[in-house]
Amino acid sequence: MSTNKIIKVNATRSTNDKVKVLIKSKKIVSGDIVCAKYQYGGKGQLSKRWHSSYGKNLLCSLYFIFPKISSNNAYSINYAVSLSVLKTIRTFISDKVFIKWPNDILSGNKKISGILIENVVRSKKVQSSIIGTGININQIIFKNLPNATSIKQLSKKDISVDNVLSELINNYKFYFQKLIIQMNLQRSIIKICTD
Repeated sequence: MSTNKIIKVNATRSTNDKVKVLIKSKKIVSGDIVCAKYQYGGKGQLSKRWHSSYGKNLLCSLYFIFPKISSNNAYSINYAVSLSVLKTIRTFISDKVFIKWPNDILSGNKKISGILIENVVRSKKVQSSIIGTGININQIIFKNLPNATSIKQLSKKDISVDNVLSELINNYKFYFQKLIIQMNLQRSIIKICTD
């Protein structure tokens, strides 16, 4: 995976929606990431809202075209993304964090990150993915969200949002490479068995 560019915006309805607009206008390519300081319509699974203070957290969406992943294996994208986010958070805190499948990262019973993956599927193949990730970094007050936490609350330190983004990009590269190798191996085995 190569990251082509990071597109930074001050505010957007949601970074996933911003990626969709950029796809339509052909102003984004696979590997580009959109980051916002604020989302006024951030969303999670099942149309739940994602709330975040301005500039305090990582709010980003990666546009990525995976080579030849069947729709039956789309869950493997979620595994790679979840492991990338988990490893990123573990870089900055020593508290136990874990994945609550399919799309949350928790510390204890408190949510520190959410993931929203939107896949475009054609002819039983995942054509592209928009991978939205929100990581609570420096926010310490979560109004009406008693089960939320942040890296700052757990580490007692201010953390650079850009440093977290850089770590996340490195982890995406690592886990996406493993995913692509696994898919290539799986296709080779199927070909050998059916020849």
